[in-house]
Amino acid sequence: MKKFILFLLMILSSSFVLADDADFVKDGIAYKILSLNPAQLEVVAKDGGYVGEITIPDYVNYEGKIFSVTSIGKNAFSGLDPYNCNITGIVLPSGLVTIKESAFTWSRGIKKLKLPNGLKSIGANAFVYCNMDSLIIPGTVTTLSVYCFDGCESLETT
Repeated sequence: MKKFILFLLMILSSSFVLADDADFVKDGIAYKILSLNPAQLEVVAKDGGYVGEITIPDYVNYEGKIFSVTSIGKNAFSGLDPYNCNITGIVLPSGLVTIKESAFTWSRGIKKLKLPNGLKSIGANAFVYCNMDSLIIPGTVTTLSVYCFDGCESLETT
């Protein structure tokens, strides 16, 4: 009996370790609740990754509350396997404030990106090896962490 209980505890504890950061998924995008007042969300990675053209909405209605999308989480759209990232483009929400570490690493399908006005922070390695041709960075960005665009050989910024 003790062995069975120990085995059960091991299985339960491993399931918590393997769970992703998402609080919920809506319209194919995984979100983590950052705060309830003000109601803010972060886009996070999801099982199976993201595919195709992604449009992240400005606002999401969840359980009767309207949340603004203000952050892209660590590794949210990263192709950890550089040959298995299937994002072909992304439209970011207008209220985005933060892009966290490695958020788009190896997202080689993104060729052009306009970062929204109001964006303040881009984390380390955020766009490493993205292979973008064009990136528009707004003047509101005050923090560009190390190696944000490393490996983006053909990138032109404005």
